[in-house]
Amino acid sequence: MLTLRMTLLIMFTGIASGMTGYAHASDTNLICLSLTSEWQSEGSRLSTNALASLLQKTPSVCPDLRGAIRREMNRRKSAVDATMVGPSTSTQLPGSAHRQLSISKSDLALLDDKTIADKADLAHRFAGFLHAAKLGDATSEYLVGVGFNLGIGVSQDKNAALVWFSAAANAGFPRAEVALGLLSETGDSIPRDYKAARNWYGRAADTGNAFAEYELGRLHYNGFGGPTDYAAAVELFQKAADQGLRNAQAALGICYARGLGVTQDYSKSMEWLRKAETTPNAQAERGIGDLYSEGWGVPRDNSEALTWYQKAADVGDATAEFEVGQLYEEGLGVAKDANQALIWYHKAAIQDDVDAQLRLGEIYHNNQEGIAVDTGESIAWYRRAEQQGAKKAVLALATACTYHPEQFPEGCLVWFQKVVDSGDPHGYYAMGWWYESGTGPNIVPKVQRDFDLALKWYQKAADAGDKDAMERLGCMYFEGFHAPKDQQLGVNLIKKAGGNLDLDDGWFGRDDCEYRMELSSYPWYNY
Repeated sequence: MLTLRMTLLIMFTGIASGMTGYAHASDTNLICLSLTSEWQSEGSRLSTNALASLLQKTPSVCPDLRGAIRREMNRRKSAVDATMVGPSTSTQLPGSAHRQLSISKSDLALLDDKTIADKADLAHRFAGFLHAAKLGDATSEYLVGVGFNLGIGVSQDKNAALVWFSAAANAGFPRAEVALGLLSETGDSIPRDYKAARNWYGRAADTGNAFAEYELGRLHYNGFGGPTDYAAAVELFQKAADQGLRNAQAALGICYARGLGVTQDYSKSMEWLRKAETTPNAQAERGIGDLYSEGWGVPRDNSEALTWYQKAADVGDATAEFEVGQLYEEGLGVAKDANQALIWYHKAAIQDDVDAQLRLGEIYHNNQEGIAVDTGESIAWYRRAEQQGAKKAVLALATACTYHPEQFPEGCLVWFQKVVDSGDPHGYYAMGWWYESGTGPNIVPKVQRDFDLALKWYQKAADAGDKDAMERLGCMYFEGFHAPKDQQLGVNLIKKAGGNLDLDDGWFGRDDCEYRMELSSYPWYNY
């Protein structure tokens, strides 16, 4: 016979009817509780025949226990139900933005039976788990954490959730380890720490937990908390996919499509994506859309791609929303519609899709697609993209600051330094231009013109492969403009950049260089 804490746990796991509490249990209820103890003690280790025997000796007045035994028997006959609660946004695979704690439907049902409308009953059920958790039961500790995290049966309290998840995880409970991994990854109630997330996912994955295998694989794929390792990601995705986890099957399909960590194989890609899409799965639908969009293993068909992207977008997949926006903007597979494109870009950008945020920044800055210029809106979207590490946004913001300093109370020098720190070669080119030009009349504080520093930054950008910097340096040396005159060096730099300047005044000759020097060739013209 197990301790009372396990008996109390079972009292609150009824799915259809629930139990009323140990203190008021009838003799029949006591029999049910006794059988429940046997189930909790030995259920996971019983053979299929033993499970059938236990079901036979469980009286009909114990419907909850009989249901639990039947579910275990059915579970062994079928693949793991991998349907998860909570959205996940993605680039190719979900990143960390807006990820929420993912709880299996079966765990949620223990706390929040949809047939129970009375909040008092939900609170009573939660109280039973809390009692068992205080006695040290790991499963109850985890479920109490879920209750506090989602506000089921109790007022939401993320800090209390963290305490109970930690207790269960420290007892080696895999689902709690997965929960802590997600909290560490998203920075929900604790500082974001990808290495800690890898550690928690790894602990659970070592037990064969499919969710943990997928989540750890995703971190390896995206390079969060360590180097990108597609081979390790594929190995983990395969393990989880073999257990029936839909997101892992979709991820495996994406890897086969792109040849990441595995030999590229469009046939296997479609096979895994279709398997994942047996029940609607946004990652799989988006992956199939990619195959049709790129013509990978199937005839290129933008209309069919739109159909699949739309399916994923309709359930909130941010990357699919961006893809739908692109198809509308470019008129591929659908009539060109700038307003529809803008709507879908906004939907994706709100979910922190970086590509969508950058595109909105461009559209509102450049009066593209007939959309009115809105500098404030452009800057706002670039700021959000920069917060997620987009180097392109850093340069765009530094540039915007030189013309709209009133919208940058932190000052422009902060952004100049970020440009340098970003390691973006075109950012180095921008630094050269700012020092050469003094950044224009509006900036506060104004950078003093310094041609030596301008040459230094142009050279740094050219050494890093920036062709605009090569052209500008070439013209400066060719003309002796703020640089020692060296026409041959100028010719060599222009040719390296792909131009055709020569000493005989070719099409890219002296006049063109003079024009470029007067124009001052804005460093952001092609961002």
